[in-house]
Amino acid sequence: MSTLIVDELESPTGAISLAPGASIQGVTSSALVQVRYFRTDTRTTYSSTAEMTATRLYITPTSASNILVMEWMVNGEIGHDGVFVIFKNGAVVTEAGYEGYNSNAAVGTANGYAPFYYDSANDNSSTPQCWHIQYTIPAGSTDEQYFSLSAYGQTFYLNRTVSQIGTTNYENGVTTGMIMEWKP
Repeated sequence: MSTLIVDELESPTGAISLAPGASIQGVTSSALVQVRYFRTDTRTTYSSTAEMTATRLYITPTSASNILVMEWMVNGEIGHDGVFVIFKNGAVVTEAGYEGYNSNAAVGTANGYAPFYYDSANDNSSTPQCWHIQYTIPAGSTDEQYFSLSAYGQTFYLNRTVSQIGTTNYENGVTTGMIMEWKP
């Protein structure tokens, strides 16, 4: 391997590309192996701590050493005392360093991966919200696996309001997700 030391690196087009595995000051390029996407228009409810099965992201990694990167855009409504938690294969992710919740405390209604919004007007029956959640974990195996969300603390109303399903002044939404496998 060769080493090139420069004060500045510039491209006439503004784009600099690296071959897979190459790096610049510790930033390693990687190759996208596969992407899976879902969209659900399902309007349903999930009780507190239940796996939100409509948010499942399925993947069969090609290498155990690859990295899985996922994103969810979740629409729905819920009260303010709770958190989202990340599940893998139907259970809370507890793998050290990749927990599906804040690892400084036990998973629970006040400790998760992403908190619910606080609605000081307590308008939890007519205005859904949208959350964007990102998560990364090593593949660990080449077996099929799936990741999903759970709402700890209260019942979650997916793609709908608490009070109504799709009537005037009571909005509906769409939930999407994407999982990508990257080769480091």
